Amino acid sequence: MAKRLIISLGGSPEPILYSIRHHRPDEVYFFASAQSVEGIGELKRVLREEGRKFGNQNFVVEDANSLEQCYEKAVALADQVDRMKGVEDEVVIDATGGTKPMSAALILAGVGRRYRHSYVGGSTRTKDGLGIVVLGSEELKTGVDPWEVFAVEEKKRIGLYCRSFQFAAAIQVAHGLSERVGASERLLFGHLAKLLEGYKKWDCFQHKPALEDLKEGAKGLAEYLAVKSDIGLSGYLAGVNDNIDFLITLGNETNWFKKLAQGMVVDLLSNARRRYEEGKFDDGVARLYRSLEMIGQVSFERHFHCSTSRVPSKVLPDVPGWSWRNREKRDGTLELGLQDAFKALAAVKAEVGLSYEKESKAIDGLLLARNQSILAHGTSPVKSDTFEKLEGILKTVFPINETVAFPELRW
Repeated sequence: MAKRLIISLGGSPEPILYSIRHHRPDEVYFFASAQSVEGIGELKRVLREEGRKFGNQNFVVEDANSLEQCYEKAVALADQVDRMKGVEDEVVIDATGGTKPMSAALILAGVGRRYRHSYVGGSTRTKDGLGIVVLGSEELKTGVDPWEVFAVEEKKRIGLYCRSFQFAAAIQVAHGLSERVGASERLLFGHLAKLLEGYKKWDCFQHKPALEDLKEGAKGLAEYLAVKSDIGLSGYLAGVNDNIDFLITLGNETNWFKKLAQGMVVDLLSNARRRYEEGKFDDGVARLYRSLEMIGQVSFERHFHCSTSRVPSKVLPDVPGWSWRNREKRDGTLELGLQDAFKALAAVKAEVGLSYEKESKAIDGLLLARNQSILAHGTSPVKSDTFEKLEGILKTVFPINETVAFPELRW
């Protein structure tokens, strides 16, 4: 493992010498102005006489008072270091010397690269404490990459992406963060990425793999929180655990997501609401339509003990004006659509069927708007009020009070 020191060069050589003596680098990258570069030779001579050996490269900025030029050169320097350093190499930035634009540029160029930071201060300064450090009173202060501590914007982006259900984008940011932070934080973002994978899959109805990812991510996050307190993440984890409980219950009801159940309706209606919140009204209404159909299918199976896709004609009641018999197959079964399923339920006085029959005109009017949408049979986009009215009717006609909400990650 090699130690590499990036250091800005100013008019005073003492802080530079102090820093190099302290860090004992194998390689030094001097960030110098056109005026200060001439002093590198003397610095090396002094250190060589002390028996200190190191390789060095010089990066010279022409205008040391131009932040733009300084930053461009500093980024080139940092890129060069990244190309040359080994996986285990330690890199330290010391921005004590040089002009203020040089120091600022060097720090900015190192942000997010997992470099340590160093600064030579002192216990005593000239000009009543406002001037330069008095020779012999130097003190070296070190710290981690400030990005690791203040990566606020990236964390906010993850939360924002989650709240808008853009889980793929949130996962990408989390993975990026895990590659740029220290060991403990790397574990955090790895666990978080696993949770987000679970929510991404859940949002695409991949319930079983979603549950596996959520369990794994929740376990890891709980282990992280056991050693590092975070109120926001603790609240988020509580929401995740509620979601896991919902999926486990749903799995038990549906033979692990292989058959229909009332919980599937709750899940689908919640998914429809998320599409509405995204402004995807066509997608939302398509899911509401499927929810309506599923309500009928679940109730039909409960009352007639068979699926609407294969109904023995002998179980169906005779209803005047209902011509289902002409659709009977040779094996004595038939397939029922949405309206037929509710008609059969109404004929046997099932509450779901009677409720549908009572509100059929209102439902039919909204379903017509759905059928004319570009995701069904037409070319007209669905408007927000169509979704709101259909959702309202569904929840009024078929009282479904339960919802499943994804927890919000707020940083």
